[in-house]
Amino acid sequence: MSTLALRARGVARDASHAGRLNAWLNRLLVVAGLLLFCGLAVTFSTTVFLRIALERPPYDDFFRQLLFAGVGIVLAGGFIVLTRTFRPVRRWLRFVIPVVFFLSLLLVAMVKLSPLGVTVMGATRGLNVGLFTFQPSELLKLSLPLYLAQVLCWWRQQPRPDGDRDARGVSDSRVGVGGRITWPRRPAAGAIRPSGRPMWPDLPKRCWAAVLLAVGLTVIQPDLGTASVVLGSGIITMILAGVRWQSLVLFVAALCVVVLLVFAVAPSRFDYAFERLHTWMHPRADVEGEGYQITQSRGAIAAGRLFGRGFLKSEQKMNRLPLCTKDFVFPVIVEEMGYIGGMGVILLFVSLAWVGLRMSLLSRDPFNRTVIAALGLNVCLQGLVNIGTTTGALPLSGLTLPFFSEGGSSLVVSLCALGTMYALGLSELAQARAEGAPAAVGVPGGAPAPPLR
Repeated sequence: MSTLALRARGVARDASHAGRLNAWLNRLLVVAGLLLFCGLAVTFSTTVFLRIALERPPYDDFFRQLLFAGVGIVLAGGFIVLTRTFRPVRRWLRFVIPVVFFLSLLLVAMVKLSPLGVTVMGATRGLNVGLFTFQPSELLKLSLPLYLAQVLCWWRQQPRPDGDRDARGVSDSRVGVGGRITWPRRPAAGAIRPSGRPMWPDLPKRCWAAVLLAVGLTVIQPDLGTASVVLGSGIITMILAGVRWQSLVLFVAALCVVVLLVFAVAPSRFDYAFERLHTWMHPRADVEGEGYQITQSRGAIAAGRLFGRGFLKSEQKMNRLPLCTKDFVFPVIVEEMGYIGGMGVILLFVSLAWVGLRMSLLSRDPFNRTVIAALGLNVCLQGLVNIGTTTGALPLSGLTLPFFSEGGSSLVVSLCALGTMYALGLSELAQARAEGAPAAVGVPGGAPAPPLR
């Protein structure tokens, strides 16, 4: 086969790759639009009639949620514009990501250590910034995966194919028998690694410190539910980045030891966690007390049956089910839209995770691949954990249902997460289209298209 034919074949493959990536980007927009539209409709249903029953202005909560949705869309759109305007993305993101992550850690610390912290139902989770209350721990769900992906994908030496040479001209062969990649052995004591970076796929100590800081500052609020999701997002990101399973097992074991020490030193700070475990195991032991929330939640789900009572016709939301606009919004959805509506919500979150994974498989940059999949899985994880707690499958956690629960912090951060996925997908699409440009094949002055990596 001639050189021209080989180049044309490579361009066709790049064009097909760009077409598939563009299709999954469109699916991401569809899923995001459905989540936002359905979430706003549920917020209207859960807030308007409840405020009328309480003789308050009916549309204030809904308009505030619309405002936060607009803020989230503007922030997500701004990040997309920056990604399309200033390329390569790595040039400016390598400075922005650490700043955002350490700023989020500072804000979470201020919740407990400054007079701006707002205490609600025994937990200090929000910051009063004047016009509204912001929950900084929500920002950690976005900034922690970005920071871990930056450390694990940009700051570490990546494996190079057989025969490639680094900047010093030293061969770094890792291809073993059968074409499989073989990782280098651990260097001897006192050996100096090139450029001082940790060797892939070891887990750098700064990743340990980042996850421990994020989880620890969230636990002391106390907010074990959000801390568990932050920890889960960190572990998911490390798995997607390709960290050795030995390092992950060692990390989880060390974390378990730290948690046991915290419970042993200050058990009184976590009495509520043991009460929730007892209520989860024995929900009918105190139906009028600790078990009231989960009992009313199950009652709303049972009343929905297959097709539900109908939109706006929930009875449990009329001051019977506590937190029906926030943590326990899913039972109201099932009561009004039935089991079919509840399964539709679950399907939306699973679809988001699936779209993220498919986009990740089509991405070539390790950072983009890791972040796109991690953010999609993290939003899905929080949604499924919330649904599990409201149905009684999991202990109560205090987590919101992304896009559906009333609250600006969760909605803005969730929209920014989806905007980040879309922006990084667009950067991959631009690279794929550049590699598949027809000018690279047989056109005078055109450079040959680079091969798939």
